[in-house]
Amino acid sequence: MIARLLGTTAVLLAACLQPVSAASPDAWAEFAETVDEKCRALAEGEMEIEAVRVDPFGSETYGLAIVSGRVGEAAVERICVMDKQSEEAELGGELPMTAATGDALGFLASEDRADLDTMRAAAERTLAEIESSGEPLDAGAMDAADNALTGLNDTFSAIALAPGAYACTVYWYGFLDQGARRVGDHRCRVTEAEIGTIVEKISGERLAANLVADGDRTVYVGRTFLEGQSENAYDAANPANAGNSNFGNKVGLAAQLGDSVYLISTQARGMEPKDETFFEIIALTPAP
Repeated sequence: MIARLLGTTAVLLAACLQPVSAASPDAWAEFAETVDEKCRALAEGEMEIEAVRVDPFGSETYGLAIVSGRVGEAAVERICVMDKQSEEAELGGELPMTAATGDALGFLASEDRADLDTMRAAAERTLAEIESSGEPLDAGAMDAADNALTGLNDTFSAIALAPGAYACTVYWYGFLDQGARRVGDHRCRVTEAEIGTIVEKISGERLAANLVADGDRTVYVGRTFLEGQSENAYDAANPANAGNSNFGNKVGLAAQLGDSVYLISTQARGMEPKDETFFEIIALTPAP
């Protein structure tokens, strides 16, 4: 369903995906940043750039990106390709931006869109409160929070997450009087599909989510569920699982620092009323 709703831009990028080599996450991040820089340089002066969305891996031969912005009053997109060997880039012609391609998150429920816009500020506020309150602060949890916020502060938003097995650690912040704590260590996996990068938490409480480029940020869109539950994909019309309303749709921000990727969310089902100080980080690192 997400593939249909992301529009023609996502389909164009997905069609160009090729099997990923064994390059390190750092190498992929450097590659994607080079594509971003080359494409921005070409587009500057020809359009008012609003976002550059980079395919984290590109095709077998080319780095790929879509530059979106405005020419006068018109919203346009331009396809950019960069030869992986020579690093020479070329920019395609202006394509009118439709509602589908111009809003990568148009399929989300309004409350989820609103939550995404406030998550970063909410996390920063909670961290400041628990640091000054004297509540217990797990060192690993605080390191994860610092790394996640550093990654969010990076203006380059593409996530270069290679497919494979990952260790994932769950941290909670601002829950009751528990400050910042490590909740558990779990297993995750990352795969590539037509809809892009899929992140799955495959032990404990399950999570299946897609990483989606949205302007100058990357978000994750998915669903939590228990093993065996059939409701395991984001569904704006049915936000809670019928079998257990503690599970259902979940969205958040994604940030990368070095080899680690951090999934940050203020959403938690089963907390009524909503705990305004709570947020969660799932930290993914390549499995040894």
